Amino acid sequence: MSKRKPTADPTPTDPQPDQPPAPSRAERRLQILAELAEIGIAIAQAFGRQTLAEAAGAQTTGDSDPAEPPAMSAGGLAFARVSRAVRDTVALESRLEREHQADLKREQAERDAVLAEQERAENDLGARRFMRRFEVGLVLERSLDAQIHEAVYDEIEARIDYEVGDPEFLFRSTGQSVTRICEDLGLTPDMSWWDDEAQLPRDRVQGFNRPDPNAQADLDDDEDDEDDDLDGPEPSPHRWPAPSRPRGPP
Repeated sequence: MSKRKPTADPTPTDPQPDQPPAPSRAERRLQILAELAEIGIAIAQAFGRQTLAEAAGAQTTGDSDPAEPPAMSAGGLAFARVSRAVRDTVALESRLEREHQADLKREQAERDAVLAEQERAENDLGARRFMRRFEVGLVLERSLDAQIHEAVYDEIEARIDYEVGDPEFLFRSTGQSVTRICEDLGLTPDMSWWDDEAQLPRDRVQGFNRPDPNAQADLDDDEDDEDDDLDGPEPSPHRWPAPSRPRGPP
């Protein structure tokens, strides 16, 4: 007796199609209201046909008095109630649809604002990286011997690109980046001409970030004088002017 070998479960080879996103709560409510409105319309139509048939039967048999207004039948009452319910449902559906569209527009506006801010920040970051890369290249060119710089120009450019791609690049000063690049390439830069604190050549610093205390004192005195001028003259000890003597008769 031969034993049947268990068959392995077939594994699907084709990728599953993308499932549509689940509807939101607002969309689900609108769908329910639409279904209720359709059901209410069908019921109202059925009661309307029943009411018309009853009215036609009463006129045929002569049971109704032409002098008296016809009484509303049970079908007519049901038709009126269902019609009112359908109107209320459609009005509620319309209001929720307007609110839902307003929410969608607001969410889209918020997403657009976030994307615009991200794009602005990326552009600003890219501009800062570009300017810092240009500055590092200039400092390297001046800090190295011209022949050495020309001989390893390609290696320097590749190492600068690698440095710019580092997430910490903008948190380093130009001098720190130049030092890192030269250490990796085995070069010795002459950085005596560069003021890394001011991020400027030393011959262009001219007292960078070092204010003259005497000039600051003179500036404070000038500001005090301006405040005195704005305050105006000293107030008079008499708050109100003395009343003038009344005139006598001519």
